[in-house]
Amino acid sequence: MAETIQRKLNDSPAARWTALLLIASTMFFGYMFVDLMSPLQSMIEAQRGWTPDVFGMYGSSEFILNVFGFLILAGIILDKMGVRFTGVMACGLMVGGALLKAYAVSPLFPEGGMLFGFKTQMWMAGLGFAIFGMGAEICGITVSKVIVKWFTGHELALALGLQVAMARLGTAAALFFSPRIAAAWGGISYPVFFGALALCIGLLAYLVYCVMDRRLDKSIAAAQGEEEEGFKLSDIKFVVTNKGFWLIALLCLMFYAGVFPFLKFAAQLMIYKYGVDPVMAGDIPAILPFGTILLTPLFGSLYDRIGKGATLMVVGAMMLVAVHVLFALPILNEWWFALIVMVLLGIAFSLVPSAMWPSVPKIIPQKQLGTAYALIFYVQNIGLMCVPMLIGWVIDRYAKFTLPDGNVSYDFTAPMWIFALFGIVAVVLVSYTIQPVLFRMLITSQTEKGGAPYTLGSLVNTAYAFGLFVTGCQLLQALIFTLWPLPMARRRKQRIVQWSIHHMTRGFLRAMVTTKTIRLNEPGERFEKPAVVIANHQSFIDILVLLSICPKAVMVTNGWVWRSPVFGRIVRYLGFYHAADGYERLAPALAQKVAEGYSVIVFPEGTRSADGKIGRFHKGAFYLAGELGLDILPICLYGNGMISSKRQPIYIKH
Repeated sequence: MAETIQRKLNDSPAARWTALLLIASTMFFGYMFVDLMSPLQSMIEAQRGWTPDVFGMYGSSEFILNVFGFLILAGIILDKMGVRFTGVMACGLMVGGALLKAYAVSPLFPEGGMLFGFKTQMWMAGLGFAIFGMGAEICGITVSKVIVKWFTGHELALALGLQVAMARLGTAAALFFSPRIAAAWGGISYPVFFGALALCIGLLAYLVYCVMDRRLDKSIAAAQGEEEEGFKLSDIKFVVTNKGFWLIALLCLMFYAGVFPFLKFAAQLMIYKYGVDPVMAGDIPAILPFGTILLTPLFGSLYDRIGKGATLMVVGAMMLVAVHVLFALPILNEWWFALIVMVLLGIAFSLVPSAMWPSVPKIIPQKQLGTAYALIFYVQNIGLMCVPMLIGWVIDRYAKFTLPDGNVSYDFTAPMWIFALFGIVAVVLVSYTIQPVLFRMLITSQTEKGGAPYTLGSLVNTAYAFGLFVTGCQLLQALIFTLWPLPMARRRKQRIVQWSIHHMTRGFLRAMVTTKTIRLNEPGERFEKPAVVIANHQSFIDILVLLSICPKAVMVTNGWVWRSPVFGRIVRYLGFYHAADGYERLAPALAQKVAEGYSVIVFPEGTRSADGKIGRFHKGAFYLAGELGLDILPICLYGNGMISSKRQPIYIKH
């Protein structure tokens, strides 16, 4: 055992802390670039004419590519390709996006262009920021997986806390140095160019880490003796069906929506509410990251020793509410009070991440961590994209006013209450409402009624299945409408629609990739001769199955099928028959269909079985067989009720 431990590189404290220093340096420069323009909002408004709603639109651009699915794809790439490939790709995107943004805000970019009501300069800067933001979030999930890889079984929460601390130090550096560089050099583009060059240093640091990571993989392979099972796309199901995972994702959304977007407008808050000099306006918000530099590792170490992660997260969320309420209230509009409140926000901002991020590896296996972190960051990015747009719009419409001397000022009461609301939602909904209510609604109440518990995977499967079904019905109705004016016999039109239904139901069943279909037909029945086809009835799916195997058939249906707003018109057009009319009255009409070569499908139980057991057969099908002189062709359907039952008719399990 001692020999095995010596061969694993991450068991060396010097090696794992060196690896942490390298990747944390990359994140330091990334977070520094994120907030370089946050303390420059007043200067940007004066020099470039960017109003708060324009600035909010620009701030939201950082997350737009992530929200549209690139981040989830990156998580899958991370689990499939590994941390070296994904990390270098992310650093390259950050550098490229940063250079494009730096060009857009520089004097080199031509002034005067407009697109969709906004300056082309804002669009170009937003494009660069979006590319950078995609790289930064991919880098974030990669670094999180790297730390789990090196520190599992060691100081995991402390390492994650220190990485967060380094990132916050980057934010503090941006808030402190950016306005000073811009004031000294006389332009907003200089801090951005400086940040882009710093990202190149971060890329070099990650390339050095890649050398260490390759050595770590070799040492782990030598210690384990066999390669660990790799990531498969089917592993995503485990992540998305984990209730604890979604609880963490929801808390992440609400908590970070009350922090990061706030920092983008915090400098303006200091200027217009607390009377801070514009050059110094970024200093008080910089207290937030400086506080987390010390406290996040401290709380992480505490979590390593005693646990209590849920308690730490709830306390942090409650402190977030208190902070924004204090900023919203018209009391003590002094810089020292703002400083104290910002310290409290720093404590809250340390409590939640120190417990939240180490909680993910406890419920998700390491090979799926990239996908899990990507999904959490994806949910987070939705809030981080939308909230700055919302706050910028609120400030521009409801917080902006003109002073008697003609100068513009702002009242930040409304935006602060919005930020406080996010914290309230995080505390109340996550801790006391959403989890127990959803558990009762989706799990307990369903099992009490004899049904299956609702899971996210099955709900997605249900939406997919009914989406396909409804789309198919609409296409069939469009086909009927198209055929209506054509000069051909109605029977021929019905045959075309019947042929279409047969092939569409076959395609539908094949498209249900989560369900395996087995057909046992030992006699080799080809359904070419008219017959009375009878089958047991467990599910709505039975209808689709029989139509898929009987190419030329009409069906005797119940009233709900006949009256359905989705497919009732199709059923009536094809000449299906309503069982309520009575089999004695149906026999003569069905004789005509039989003469045309149609079989007759009947469910002799008369209704779907609630428990899957075959019920008593009614005599109608056998009466028709005798009257029409047809053979009875029995078909046994098994398992459809396990997929969609009578108790849960619009829920497709998998």
